[in-house]
Amino acid sequence: MAQLLECLVDQSSLGNGQSTGRLVSCKDPQERFRQQCPQEFSGGMPVLDYILKFERGCYFVPLTGRDVEEKLRHFVDGLRPTLKHDVRLAEPTDYRAAVNKDQRSEQDWKETDEERQSKRWKEIDEERQAFQNKDRRQSKRPNNNQQMS
Repeated sequence: MAQLLECLVDQSSLGNGQSTGRLVSCKDPQERFRQQCPQEFSGGMPVLDYILKFERGCYFVPLTGRDVEEKLRHFVDGLRPTLKHDVRLAEPTDYRAAVNKDQRSEQDWKETDEERQSKRWKEIDEERQAFQNKDRRQSKRPNNNQQMS
C-alpha cells in the first residue's frame, strides 16, 4: 500500500521529470529492493541466513564462487561490523574457517547480550524492591503533624 502511494506521489511531479524529492522514487530498482528487504540492510540477518544467501549468490556469480580468496573477501565484507571485526582478527585462511569463526562470534555476541539483559533486569528488580521497602517504612511511621483529639 505504501509503495503504491509513493508511486502515485511520484507521478505528480514538478514537471520535466523532477519529483518533489519527499519520497523515494519507486522506479529505482535498488531502492525498491531495499524497501522490500530492509532486514538485510540493517544488519539484523542471522548468520545462518546470510551464509545460505551468500552460497546461493556464489552459485550465480561463478567468478566469486571459484576463486577462494575472492569468496573469502566477499564473505567477510558482507558481515555485520561487529562480526566482521571478530572474523578479521582471527585472520582466516579459507572460507570455511571464516564461516566457523563467524558462527562462533555470533553466538558469543548473543550470550553477551543475554547476560547484559539479565543483569539489567536484576538491577531493575533490586531498585523496585528498594523503592517498595522505602514506601513501607514511611507508611509505618506515625504522622506527627496530625492533631490529637
